[in-house]
Parts: sequence; C-alpha cells; structure tokens
Amino acid sequence: KWKAFLRKHFDIYLKQLTERMERKTSVRTFWGVIASVPEYTKQHPQVSLSLLKRWLASIPGKLEDDRILRVMVESEFLHQYLDVQYYSYIALEELAKEQYDADPSDHDQGELLFKLLILLPHIKSQKELDNGTYLFPPPGGGNDDKNNHDDDKMSDEDDDSDDGNETEESEVDDDDDGASSSSDDEKSSGESAKQNQFLFQYQKLKAHRKVMCNAWLAILRLSLPPSALKHALQVLPQRILPNVPHPLRFADFMVQAYNHSDGIIPVLALDGLFFLMLQCGLEYPKFYTSLYRLIQPQLFYVKYRIRFFELLVKCLTLNEMLPAHIVAAFCKRLLRASLCAPPSGCLFALALTSNMLRKHPECACLIHRSSASEMEDKFDAKTNDPKAARALESSLWELFALRKHYYPPVATLAHSVGKEDASTPMHDLE
Repeated sequence: KWKAFLRKHFDIYLKQLTERMERKTSVRTFWGVIASVPEYTKQHPQVSLSLLKRWLASIPGKLEDDRILRVMVESEFLHQYLDVQYYSYIALEELAKEQYDADPSDHDQGELLFKLLILLPHIKSQKELDNGTYLFPPPGGGNDDKNNHDDDKMSDEDDDSDDGNETEESEVDDDDDGASSSSDDEKSSGESAKQNQFLFQYQKLKAHRKVMCNAWLAILRLSLPPSALKHALQVLPQRILPNVPHPLRFADFMVQAYNHSDGIIPVLALDGLFFLMLQCGLEYPKFYTSLYRLIQPQLFYVKYRIRFFELLVKCLTLNEMLPAHIVAAFCKRLLRASLCAPPSGCLFALALTSNMLRKHPECACLIHRSSASEMEDKFDAKTNDPKAARALESSLWELFALRKHYYPPVATLAHSVGKEDASTPMHDLE
C-alpha cells in the first residue's frame, strides 16, 4: 500500500511539473527528478528512459516560445551529459513512432519533435565519450551491458549484419590521427576493441551513431512542414550522413525530396543525394533528368544558388561519360535561363558552357552550325527530359544575345565562348 501511495502521488507530482514547463524552475525540478530517480542495470544507475521520454514529450512547445528556456535546456542538460544525449535519441525515436502510429500527418507535432532533435549534438570521436561528462558516471572498472534495458533498441537486424569492421575502423581513425604504420593501427584497433567489451552502450561511438540514425529516420517519416524539411536537408549532408553507420537508409527520403514539387526543396536535396551517390554508391538513373528540371530562370535568384552551382559543376564536369545530347541540352538550358538572370548568373552559365564545350568537342556544332533554316530553333524548351530536347539539332543563339549584354564582362565572355584554343585554360568555377 505504501508503494502504491508513493507511486500515485509521484505521478501526480510529475503531471503538475509537466503542466508548468514554461517555468524554468519546473524544468530544473524535473531534471532533479531524473537525476535522483535513475534506473538500475546490474546495480549501476542509468538515466530513466521513461522519465526522460515524459520530459521530452512536454517540453517542445515551450521551447518554441521562450528562447532563454531553449538555450538553458540545450546548454545545461542536452549538451552537458553524454548519457543524456544517448537516451534522448532513443526517447525521441519512440515518441516519433508513437506519433506516426497515431497521426503521421500532424505537421505541428512533427515540427516540434524535429526542433528538439536539432538541439542534440552528434558525437564525432571515441575520445569525446572517453573524456566527456555523464549524469551517472560509469564505474571505473567497467561493466558488461548485455542486460541493458535499451539493448532491444540496438538490435536491428540490418545494423548487426552490416556495421562490422568498417565502423570500428572509422572509430580508430578518429582516435589515432597520427598513426603512420599498419602495425600501429592494428595494435590500437585491438586495444579499442578490447576496451569496448567493458563499456556501457552510451560509452560507445558505434552505439551513439546508431541511435542518432534511428531517431532521425523515425522523425523524417513524419509529415514535416516545408520550413522543417528545408532545415533537415541543410543539416543532413554536413552533420548527419557522414556520422551514421548506414547513410543509404536516408536514400528514400532524399529521392522523395529531390522529386518534390517545391522548387527550393529539390535544390537542397541535391547536396545529400550527391553525397549518397558519390560516397555510398547510390544508383539513381533519373538523376540527370531531375537535375535538368531544376535549371530554371528563378534558380539564379534563390538563396542557396551558390551551393547548387557548385554541385552542378561537379555533376557535369566530373562525369566524362555523359553523352553529347545530354551535354548539349544542359548548355542550351543554362544559356536560355541566363537570359533572365543577373550578371553573376550570366557569367557562371557562360563559363560552365565554355568548359563543357571544350570537354565535349562533339558539341561544337552548337556554335558553328549555319543553315538556311537557322531561324527555326528545334530545341524544345518546354520538356524536362534532356533526351527529348533535341538540343544537338539547335544552336547556341543565346550567345549572340549575351554579346550585347549591358554588363561588359558578360559581353566579353560571351564573345570568347567557342573561340578558345588548346592553350586556353579552363574557367575556374570552384
């Protein structure tokens, strides 16, 4: 009876705290409860996943309205303790799955969970875990974690079969920057593997990366508003994809975003999709068709055009196996769009066209073609399929228009396109 009485009033107390989360004292009091009521694994205290999950479910809406509260939560709680970060990822994954089962189309709840996920940092090396701070410091002699209450979260079949030596080697590389010989690498990897046998899950880099990957995938399954979707596409290529064990698990999300109807979202998805294709071997047959569709006059005015242009240069210049009709279609599309672009966009389009024409001499007919029906442009500007654009049957008449541009550098560069010789260096587009 006494236990039932304590449990009942403890739940009432937690409910009252969650209803007052807009107060900083309530937030700190709830964290005092989490710090004083741990769960035990082999007589060692660990963060209570149920309490942490309850706190995370009540806090997102308050963080949106109070910037000071958000900074406090981020600096004092989420960023300070490594074990809290680990269990927060697990809790967010469970909350996202519950939301997906209840109402996956709820934009507001999906956005709140995503904003809370963004606050969590990602661990880059094992040294951070070895030298970091824990809410419940692990014992110095170590402990076996086979009975850890979160093992079920870490036993995904696809993860167990594929992590293997690749992830362990990446951890060793992060720790041993100055290793110069293979024997030293083997010794250090053997020592780290031996040490990992006596670590809790939240002390392992491999485990942190796995729960981070699962949390991101669970939240990305939810229906996110465009603002959160844009933010996710900016964060993924730089912070998440290089630090998860299986980046290809994000391929479906990237492809879906790349085919999105909103013009800016495919531009942002190009970065992550290009990473998966270049670093992970993702095969996407319609990549250049979708890339061709993105080249529009309004693209030269969007906020993220510089990053898009960098990726466009890599996609078109690093692939030497592009057929002539694809190259010709991109040249025509770029110059056609540049007619409505600012001077900086015109200079970029002209420089890239010049480089592509010199890399693919078979497209020289676009400049030197002369016929009786030169007033008839057979290029189909309305189609989004470069194969059906019939660009090789056309000519780059846009160059003549750009030669009369009001900005002198644009006119000068337009005059030089097609007149370069073998000694003329390529334009630097980096």
